[in-house]
Amino acid sequence: LRRAATNYRMHAFAKLLDKGIGAFDQGGASVYESAFTNDITTIETTYLEKIETLARDIPMFLSAVILLFVESVPLATWAIVCALLSLWVSVASGKRLAPHQQAVSDEMGRFVAAVHDIIAGFAQIKSFKAEGPAKRRFLASNTELEDAKQAKSAAARRASPSSQKPQAPSRRSQSSSSVPGSASQSMPSRSAAS
Repeated sequence: LRRAATNYRMHAFAKLLDKGIGAFDQGGASVYESAFTNDITTIETTYLEKIETLARDIPMFLSAVILLFVESVPLATWAIVCALLSLWVSVASGKRLAPHQQAVSDEMGRFVAAVHDIIAGFAQIKSFKAEGPAKRRFLASNTELEDAKQAKSAAARRASPSSQKPQAPSRRSQSSSSVPGSASQSMPSRSAAS
């Protein structure tokens, strides 16, 4: 796990060194900051830590299938079919979740850029008493990031066959949709503003 994370960072840094000086125009630095911090954490928790689990589960699965074949060939065949079906479902849903993961990664980069800009310009914010616009920018970036995460979670629930239970609306969505002029209604999204 440690070697894989180190290799990923070294590979990303090598790609960074191959870029031209123009790669950092218009906030490009935050994309790289996010790749070295947030994206590596996502890769570690989503993929690399699962390798250990997979290495442990495969021998247990094979042992169970062998024991099932000893006891009952039809039951063992049914177990293999079910295992292959669940594998197919996870691969198919993974392809649909990849764009959502990319959207979360992109929003995380924009959020890091907004926070970086606010912190770097803190003296100017204070001297021009611009706390209000800074707070609105932070709120907009934070909201867009959380919306992207929620969209990814919703897509994951739709892709999972075990999530057929109806979900109650969250408190946040109930309160923002019932209050006129709430933040979700009064603030345009980034895509609508550009």
